[in-house]
Amino acid sequence: MANRAIEMLKESRLAKVISDIEAGEQVDYGRVATLQAFDTARAGEVFLAERLKMEDEANRQMEEILNE
Repeated sequence: MANRAIEMLKESRLAKVISDIEAGEQVDYGRVATLQAFDTARAGEVFLAERLKMEDEANRQMEEILNE
């Protein structure tokens, strides 16, 4: 999972904005802020979905142990 996070950071919207700024490109900061807010909300959704999946799997394993 750590490798996936590193790859996501390399390809993130902010990484592109940083590259654009370093290259002297124009950046629409209002648009970047709005999109970054959506990216953050999406990351929360993904985290929650993954966490619920892990919890469901742990509950399933616990039920198996209790039913043995």
